[in-house]
Amino acid sequence: MMIEQDTQDNLIEEAKPIINESDDDRYDFYQCIKVYAYSLCCFVGSSIGALPTLLSRSGPFPLMVNIIIATIMQYTFKFILRTSQGTLVFIFTTILQQARILLLVRGIKKLPSKVETGKMELDELDSLSPKEAQVQDEMQDEIQIADDKIAADSFAVNINSIVHLFLPMIGEIIYIFSFYFHFFVVLIGLGLASSEAIAQVIGVNYINVIPFNFWILSFILMLAHDMFEKSLPVLAFIKYVLIIIMIIATACLSVTTPTVPNNNFQYITSSYLYLTFTLGGWPNYMVEPFTMIRMKKKKEITGFYWSIFAAIITICIIQLSWAFSVLYIVPQQCQDISPVMAYHLGYEPNNTANCNVSLSWAHKNGIISTIPLAEIIQTNYPHFDWLSVFSGVTMAYALCVIFMGDALPLLHSFGGLARRLCGVWQDETSCDFTKLDKKTRMKITLTNWAIDLAAFILIFLIALFNPKSFIAVISYGAAFADNIMALLVSLMVYRAGVNPAMNFKIPIPMNKPAKIMTVLMIIYFISAVVLDIVNVAIYLSKK
Repeated sequence: MMIEQDTQDNLIEEAKPIINESDDDRYDFYQCIKVYAYSLCCFVGSSIGALPTLLSRSGPFPLMVNIIIATIMQYTFKFILRTSQGTLVFIFTTILQQARILLLVRGIKKLPSKVETGKMELDELDSLSPKEAQVQDEMQDEIQIADDKIAADSFAVNINSIVHLFLPMIGEIIYIFSFYFHFFVVLIGLGLASSEAIAQVIGVNYINVIPFNFWILSFILMLAHDMFEKSLPVLAFIKYVLIIIMIIATACLSVTTPTVPNNNFQYITSSYLYLTFTLGGWPNYMVEPFTMIRMKKKKEITGFYWSIFAAIITICIIQLSWAFSVLYIVPQQCQDISPVMAYHLGYEPNNTANCNVSLSWAHKNGIISTIPLAEIIQTNYPHFDWLSVFSGVTMAYALCVIFMGDALPLLHSFGGLARRLCGVWQDETSCDFTKLDKKTRMKITLTNWAIDLAAFILIFLIALFNPKSFIAVISYGAAFADNIMALLVSLMVYRAGVNPAMNFKIPIPMNKPAKIMTVLMIIYFISAVVLDIVNVAIYLSKK
């Protein structure tokens, strides 16, 4: 059963203040830059720390193949499908738009909190239509007020509200579990990696750095969440500059070394799962920057989408550049160490039993790639000694920023969860945060802080007792969670296509090519899930 056309037109007419394009409104380019900066902040750092170590057997060219495949699954090239719309990134942008509209209209029309398929729910929507209610002129002001509240309240559209709208209960539980599992393991890995980088700079055992590093970063986020979020573009810009300088300097050194990496496509899957994390997982990170835009015209959504795409391309370039540069300096295996390098490192000829400068050694021990890189530079290329220090400082800064940047979506979700608990203290329909009394608002705030603190304590304890798990938790844990969530995003799209949500006009709906690519995306992520399960079984069997 479909909503009657005149009812649909009336609903669309009401939503015009938030979806119409205005000739007088200029597109805010700064918002686009903020989305781009935030997206890069959440990805560039972990990839350059771990990716080269995953190539100890495969080499750089299998990495290129994996990056091309992963990028296509995240974004369909315009020149192939003659459309500017893509797969995972685009379909989740569609979901975000629908969630924004539904939350707005639900607040005005008192729609059910969960969008379901079936005749009963459609009849409910019809019964609330302006055809029967004869909406007054004041409704337009009410809509604008509701939209302003959603735009002003950064927790209005959050991962909890989105999955609650578009997934059945079992799907909602799986998605939320995967979401939190993703961020927990990522923050475990990033906390360990940033501790390693800091320890490299100050010359101490990184295990001693873990407690101080974790809690300093955690309290900054808990006590100055908004301040950090506002300063994120500046912090990210500094990080980009440092990383670019580091990559250029490392590339210049790499062209003078005798080290030549080996390529073996037999091990092409060694970086496959990791790339589903570094180039995937975008639904987890898109909710936070989506709250930065007003969604008042089509151009804003297009800018949001292209900002994400620009971030993906930038990440690909950085990953490839860094991987090639490191692979032409650091040997992949200990047996690949040249006699000259072995002499400078103090190894006996043909005896590398105590080798600690290869990528395979770093991968086995969960060590970031800049540590063996710095060791080789200091012993074999003393004229580039400054680069060993600079790379350590850059990685320490970048990984700390990315730790806090990755924690933002998690804290954002906790904020939404705390507000959903408002219904425990009073009627859910009256849980408008701007109208709550001071006591209830304080309860929500304290609940939010308690959830944040409990999460950081759990993350810290797991990291402290698994200090060598940096690469493993991200390659297997985070990638598995990302692939599960990508499959559930496809289910969201299906349910949105057969329920009232699709009857609300949104700035940029899905087109047929994007729907076709969704099928290919599902196949891709199912294969990734299966491969992840097999690899985890192999990994555990070797322990």
